[in-house]
Amino acid sequence: MNNLLVVKCYENNGVIMSSKVDIKLILLCFLLTGCSNLELNENFPDGPVYVKKTPPPAPIVIPEPEPEPEPVPEPEPEPVLSVAQQNSQAIGALTSLGFEAEESDKGVIVYLPPNIHFERGGAGISLEARSKLAEISAEVNKDYLLARKIEVSGHSDTVGGAEINLNISKQRAETAAEELVFSKVAQTRLIVTWFGEERPRFPDYTAAGVPIPNNQALNRRVEFTILNPGS
Repeated sequence: MNNLLVVKCYENNGVIMSSKVDIKLILLCFLLTGCSNLELNENFPDGPVYVKKTPPPAPIVIPEPEPEPEPVPEPEPEPVLSVAQQNSQAIGALTSLGFEAEESDKGVIVYLPPNIHFERGGAGISLEARSKLAEISAEVNKDYLLARKIEVSGHSDTVGGAEINLNISKQRAETAAEELVFSKVAQTRLIVTWFGEERPRFPDYTAAGVPIPNNQALNRRVEFTILNPGS
């Protein structure tokens, strides 16, 4: 084949055109200009030309669908405790905090530790007693006891007149109830009662009539009863 060709260049349709020049020079130009993907078409009407090869169409890649996210399992509901289980759990929790707690027909009765009591004729709450009342509040505000009402009952020893002792026991119950409300126990859950000297836990005197000061101090108290439903 003659080294001189008529080569035409159409930028838009990929045909390279030139005048009669040395084919080696043309090929060098092709390489320098990035037109290396050429093939010779000798059947072109105006003479042999080098034509850019048409690249095959890129394959159409259909992306795979993203997998469905796995459903998040629903949290398992906490088991519902029976009243007996609630009482047992409350007694265990409060006993571990230093309280005396026992089950009765009405519910769980909670007593402050024996070193915390009211002064004779007084209804003031000490800082230590306030701290223990906050612990009671925290326990009765837990989910398993939240539907239970709390009875707050005031008591006194038998020293002094019955009417005075009844009034003092009322003040003690109301003061303790206020502390529970201060510690976020709903007031609607509280039932405040008072009994004066009618319900001593321990005898104030020996059989011979000798005072027992420690027992009298324990009788000057407030009791908290976590009432069973319907009580």
